[in-house]
Amino acid sequence: MTYYPEFFAHMPKPAVPMPGLIAHTMSDQAQAIFYEIPEGSAAGEHVNCDEWGLVLSGEVSVTMNGETITYGAGESFFIPDGVPHSVVNHPGVAGITGFDDPERFPLGRS
Repeated sequence: MTYYPEFFAHMPKPAVPMPGLIAHTMSDQAQAIFYEIPEGSAAGEHVNCDEWGLVLSGEVSVTMNGETITYGAGESFFIPDGVPHSVVNHPGVAGITGFDDPERFPLGRS
């Protein structure tokens, strides 16, 4: 059982290098990734385009400009283009992340 409805399983899969990630994506003018990470994971400091995230369940900790903020269910965050940041996805997290780049991650087929 996953957080998202069954039809999401037929959506393209983004090639995000994060162990344990279960993700589905839609791309047109931006890329939206619907994800869940049962075991949790982390992405070390990196830079990308504008990024917006919404936590649906669990917690995500975002560090940028030397400050770490933990977001829980129902909370969102924004990381501006070009700002170095790191992310910790705590076990059991599910969420939606949008990138202002439709090709942020390459796509595979379901």
